[in-house]
Amino acid sequence: MKPNRVETNDLLKKLAKSASWWRRFFESSDAEEIHQIISELSPLDLAALDQRVRESWTSYRYYNLQNWQNLRSSDIGRLAQSNLATSLVGLASFHSSGYVREAAVLELASQRTGKEMPFLLIRLNDWVSQVRDAAASAVQARIEPSYGVHFLANISLVFRLRACGRVEKKFVDDICGLLKRAECKDVLQAGTTSKDKAIRRISFQMAAEAEPSTRAAIIRAAMTDPDAVARSWAARHLLPDVSPEELPRVIEPMLRDRFMPVRRDALWYAATKRPDIAKQPLRIALLDGHASMREVARQFLTVAGIENVREFYSDALKRGDPKTMSASIRGIGETGSADDVSLIVAFLSSPTTKIRRAATYAVGRLDVEGQMGRLIGLLSDTMPSVSREALKALLSKACFVSMIELEELFASGEKFHTRRNALTLILHGEKWKKLPALMKACTDKDERISEQTRKALKDWSRNYNSSYVEPTREDFERISSTLGKAEPSLPRGFAAELRASLRIFFK
Repeated sequence: MKPNRVETNDLLKKLAKSASWWRRFFESSDAEEIHQIISELSPLDLAALDQRVRESWTSYRYYNLQNWQNLRSSDIGRLAQSNLATSLVGLASFHSSGYVREAAVLELASQRTGKEMPFLLIRLNDWVSQVRDAAASAVQARIEPSYGVHFLANISLVFRLRACGRVEKKFVDDICGLLKRAECKDVLQAGTTSKDKAIRRISFQMAAEAEPSTRAAIIRAAMTDPDAVARSWAARHLLPDVSPEELPRVIEPMLRDRFMPVRRDALWYAATKRPDIAKQPLRIALLDGHASMREVARQFLTVAGIENVREFYSDALKRGDPKTMSASIRGIGETGSADDVSLIVAFLSSPTTKIRRAATYAVGRLDVEGQMGRLIGLLSDTMPSVSREALKALLSKACFVSMIELEELFASGEKFHTRRNALTLILHGEKWKKLPALMKACTDKDERISEQTRKALKDWSRNYNSSYVEPTREDFERISSTLGKAEPSLPRGFAAELRASLRIFFK
C-alpha cells in the first residue's frame, strides 16, 4: 500500500479534523483510522510519508492544521499513553519541530516491540544532530540477535541509509553483519519465504554469505521462488562454488527454468564443470527459443558431439517438430549462408505468426540485399511482430531500399504498424532523397505520424551541415514539387530554410 496523494490528503484531513487532537488523540476514532493507515504502509512508504507530511504543512494551507503545528515535546507523553502509542509517537517523529521529533525518538527508544524500528531508521538521517544522535543510540542498542527479525523486516530502510548523507554508513555493515551471524540463521531461513520480494532476495544473499556449507540447500530453495531475480541471483552467485559432484542435482531444475538467464548459467556450468553430462542439455539448448541459449550452446559443439551445426539445424527443420520449428529456422539463419535461403522462404507464408517471424529473421540474417523485395513486402504483414522483424533486417541497408517503394507502401498501408515501419526506413534514407516523403507525411491525418515527421524535419535542419552530400537535379525537382503542396503543414520556417539551402546548388 503506497502513500499516494489522495491517501496522504485523507490523513491530513483526519489530523486537522480533531480539535486539540494532541491531548485527546488516543480517545479519538480518527486515531484508529490513522493507526490503520500507518500500520499498512511498507517501510519505504513510511519514509515517503515522512517527507510528504512535512511538506504538506505548507503545501495544504487550506486545511486547519493549527493543532498539529502547535504540538510540543511535552505532549509526546500523552500520545505514549495510548494503546496505539507506536503509530502515534511514530507519526510525531515526522513533525517539523526538532524538539518534538527528538522527544518522539526518545519515547520510541523506550519501546521494545520492534514496531518502532522503521521510525528510528528514518530518523537516523535527521538534519538535527540531537535527533540523529538519539536515533543512532536507539538503533545501536538494538543490534543484537533478538532484533534480527525486525531489522530484516525493515531491510529496505537499512539499505536506504547508504544513499543518505547524514547517517553513519557503518550502521548498514553492522546490521548486515548481525543478520549473517549464526544466531540469525532461522531469521534468514524464514525470510526466504517472505511475501516481500525484497526481503526474500536479501535473505537468500545473506544466507549464502553466512552459511557456505548450506549452499546447495539455498539454491534449491531459491529455485522454487516465484521471483525470477532471486532464481537468477542464485544461479549466478552460487553455481561457481558448487562442486562437480553436487552439480547434477543442483542444475537439473535450472535447466528447465522458464527464465532464460537461469537456464543459460546452468548450461554454462554443466558444459564447463561436467561435460560428461552436458551433451543432451547442449543439444536441447541449440533448439531453445532464446538466441542467448543457442549462442552459449554453440560454444560447446565438441562437447555436444556436433561437427556441423548448420546440418544439425537443417536436420531439425526436416523433422518438422512444431516445438522446435521456430528455433530450427532461426538457427539456420544464425549459422547458414545465403544459399540456405531456399530452405526458409516457404515459411514466410506460414499461417503461424511465430514461424513467419522466425523465417523473416533468418532471411534477414542470411541475405538482406538479395531478398530485399521479399522483406519490404513483409513490412505489410498483418502481424506487427513480423513487420517489425522485417524492419530490423532492412535497417542496416536502409540507404539501398527504394524510396519510391517505401513512399508507395507508406501511402497504401492499411495498418498503422506498416506505415510506421515504412516511415522509419524513410527516416534512415539519404539526406535529400527522403525529404519529399517526409514533407508528405507531415500532412498525414494520423497525428502520431505527422508529429513524428515534423520532429524529423526539425532534426534535419539542425543537422544539415553534418553531411556534405549534394542534391541531384531529380532530388531538386521532387523536393520543389512537394514543398509547395506541403508547406502549410511543415514546421515554422522550414520551407524558407530549405529553399535557401537549395539555392546554393540550383539558382
